[in-house]
Amino acid sequence: MKKRLHRLVGACVATGIVGIAAVSSSMAIAADQPKSAGTPPPGNPSVSAPAATQRYAQPGDADAASLAKRIEEGKKIAWDRGKGNCLACHALPGGELPGNIGPALPYKGITMKQRFPDRAKLRAQIYNPMANNPNTAMPPFGLNRILTEDELEKVTDYIWSL
Repeated sequence: MKKRLHRLVGACVATGIVGIAAVSSSMAIAADQPKSAGTPPPGNPSVSAPAATQRYAQPGDADAASLAKRIEEGKKIAWDRGKGNCLACHALPGGELPGNIGPALPYKGITMKQRFPDRAKLRAQIYNPMANNPNTAMPPFGLNRILTEDELEKVTDYIWSL
């Protein structure tokens, strides 16, 4: 499978189809990874215990209004061309002039909660996407301190709400 993947990635890069190469390689690499029971991959410091166990607020919870505010703040960070800059690579609902290097969020009707049932795994992907795919074009927003821990949590809340 890895040889086939390398040929696919090479063909995509040679023809300029970088987005497909990144998505294909991340899916294949993820498929080759051993599954763990809720723990981050070895060497991935991206998920601290509090973030990994944080419960996402449900409608009717006392902190639902607080969550709505955090989601809105996360959206502002994600759309900020000088901070999160998610629109540079991803199409987001309502976003103008999105990039196409990364997949649309959400992708083909699959919500982010369906794609990442465990919020901590989405956070880990934003924190350090290279832990799951060393060839990704996505910058490690947490590892490189592009986003603060608070900003990372807010962006995760926003993306997970899509």
